[in-house]
Amino acid sequence: DAMDVITDPEVDAVWICSPSQFHADQIKACAANGKHVFCEKPIATDLAETVEAINEMNEAGLKLMIGLQRRFDQNFIRVKKAIIDKEVGDTIMVRCCCSNLLFDRLV
Repeated sequence: DAMDVITDPEVDAVWICSPSQFHADQIKACAANGKHVFCEKPIATDLAETVEAINEMNEAGLKLMIGLQRRFDQNFIRVKKAIIDKEVGDTIMVRCCCSNLLFDRLV
């Protein structure tokens, strides 16, 4: 159970990788129990819950980091390199859309 970890006094930080609908409540529970959080995106499933979770972490003086698991995938690394090496000209913004099925075929 997530609360076993969140309330454990030996735990300093929690990695939240549960289904998205549980993220906000788990982040707020971490704030209440003095735990730093690394959470897979999204923070919450609506804006109000997102703001509330962020505010509770800030008020508790704790760190909240949101992760995007694609950051270290080979295709994303290749896109970053192309931008840095100016292979695609002056880049203002990059917008990517992918699915696991398509992405796995490309790797």
